[in-house]
Amino acid sequence: MAYEALNRLDFPLDRWLNGQFGKHAAFDGLVGFVSGNELISGALLMSVFWWAWYRRPDLAERRRDREHVLATLFAGGLAFFLARVLVFVLPFRSRPRLEPALNFVLPPSWNAALTTDWSSFPCDLAMMGAALAVGLCFVSRRVGLLALLWVLAVSSFPLIYLGLHYPSDVLVGLLIGAALGCLLNQPALRGKIAGPFLEWEARAPAGFYLALFLLSYEFATQFTSVRAMAGTLARAAHRMLGLH
Repeated sequence: MAYEALNRLDFPLDRWLNGQFGKHAAFDGLVGFVSGNELISGALLMSVFWWAWYRRPDLAERRRDREHVLATLFAGGLAFFLARVLVFVLPFRSRPRLEPALNFVLPPSWNAALTTDWSSFPCDLAMMGAALAVGLCFVSRRVGLLALLWVLAVSSFPLIYLGLHYPSDVLVGLLIGAALGCLLNQPALRGKIAGPFLEWEARAPAGFYLALFLLSYEFATQFTSVRAMAGTLARAAHRMLGLH
């Protein structure tokens, strides 16, 4: 079994967390609300990037911040794409909700259906969130650390609590995402990544900010529309190829 070692670590924590359902109705409701609210789970974090983009009056400092913003957004997008690739190339791992050995139980009023049958390992949202938060540390250490705490508490924990991901899915995602956020913000790379985009902004600001807004929207909504389109295309391809 590909994930047997991880299961030995994950299953006891999953069983304990699942055993807390119904004991604290207010907490259950809060987790459910936060996990489904894109303003809280995504848009607030992305608003920090717009703050970072405009916060410096000094032109040299502003360019440095903008290089970090662009490199960090690139890292976040790369983390999300890499997670999707890993999901397809690594052995399939059923989500906790669907794992028979866990007998995962949700409150009757909650929708237990999943919108995807993709493997749970690693967690794409944790990878993306960690890359974004760690990248913000290069703009402001205090803001970046707060963003990282936000990703842990608001974006990552509900995924475990609601049985969408195992703790190890999230932990591995966080580590890979943090590494990407750190790597791509190094001076040798961030200038090469940001340079063409800053030239675009100077040459054609209307088109640049249109694209930046759309990109920040996708980050804020955690690429929901992109993932939905990808799932639809994948199912269509399977039908065309006669796969099941």
